[in-house]
Amino acid sequence: MPEYICSECGKRYPIESFLYLCPECSKKQKENEPHHGVLLVSPDQEQFERFRKVGDPLSLLPVEREHLPDIPVGNTSLF
Repeated sequence: MPEYICSECGKRYPIESFLYLCPECSKKQKENEPHHGVLLVSPDQEQFERFRKVGDPLSLLPVEREHLPDIPVGNTSLF
């Protein structure tokens, strides 16, 4: 299951709602400073391994294949 990981303290948060900053580290925020506790997204390892084996970029997207068009779109391999 993907999760958020704080870039400063390493604390992990479930992806249940939109978070951009670690609730704990963002308390250290002072005016005119870079953001503290920016959250990174840790990928779902199962999805990532499937992508590595098959090479299908659609396996990493949060969209079911049935909702994508049947024809190529733009200059991408996503169809």
